[in-house]
Amino acid sequence: MKKIDEDIMHKVIDDIIDSYDKEKMKELVQDLREGGKPFYLSKTLWINIIALGAIVAQSYYGYVVSPEIQGILLVLVNIALRKITKEELK
Repeated sequence: MKKIDEDIMHKVIDDIIDSYDKEKMKELVQDLREGGKPFYLSKTLWINIIALGAIVAQSYYGYVVSPEIQGILLVLVNIALRKITKEELK
């Protein structure tokens, strides 16, 4: 990469970092260094919340996919997420 491109990239990154709350950034970095990410950053948690919402909505408005198939699909998605997840929750 050209020196000018690298300088521009670093300036953009620095500007982005400066625009965030520095204390919050320090806290997130410290959390990651200590091992594990906050639970609310869990992809598995959000997939399960979305799936629950979809199942509840379908129970009121009619099922597009049967609950049994939805359950099986959710288990498979959770297994896949477990396989690709590298970071622990704290």
